[in-house]
Amino acid sequence: MTVKHGLWLLVLAAYCCLATRAMSQDFAPAGNLVGITNVHEKITVALSLKGADEFRMDSQKITALVRDTLSAAGVGTNGCGIGTPMVSVSISGESTGGGGARYTVEVFVRATTASPFAKNRSVEAIFWRGVASGEEVERYDSAAKSFIKPNGPINERVYASVREVAARLAADLKKANAAK
Repeated sequence: MTVKHGLWLLVLAAYCCLATRAMSQDFAPAGNLVGITNVHEKITVALSLKGADEFRMDSQKITALVRDTLSAAGVGTNGCGIGTPMVSVSISGESTGGGGARYTVEVFVRATTASPFAKNRSVEAIFWRGVASGEEVERYDSAAKSFIKPNGPINERVYASVREVAARLAADLKKANAAK
C-alpha cells in the first residue's frame, strides 16, 4: 500500500511539472501584441554572465539585432512615453570551459498601463515573452579518440539565439497585426 501511494504521488508530481511547463510555454500569446506598431526607442539589455571573458557580449550589438529585426517586420523603434511598449533582453549564462556554455536568452515586451485595481496607479505588464537556451559542452568522442569542441565562439551562439527569439517576436507581431 505504501509503495503504491508513493508511486501515485510520483506520477502526480511528474504530471504537475509537465502541466506547469506546458502552461508557461504559452505565457503570453501573440494575440497580446495586436495593435503594436511602435515600441520604445530604448531597448534594455541585462547581462548576467559567469566567465564573461569567454562570452564577450556587446549590448549595443544585441540592441541593433533586435532593432533591425523589428524594423524588418514593420515595427518602429522610435516611440516614447507611458503606454508605449518596451522591449527588454535578458541574457544569463555561464562558461563551462573548453568553448562550452550554458545560457538563456529572454526577450520581453512590456508596457506601463493604468491599474485595473486602483485609481491614479499604474502597473507594468508583460505582453509577450520569448525564450531560447543553449547548452553546449566539450565532449569526448570515442570513435575519433579526441575531444570535440562546440562550433564557433560562445558569443556567436548567443547572438544566434537573440536573432531566433527576435525573429519569433517579429513573426508574432506580424501575425497579431494581420489578424487585426
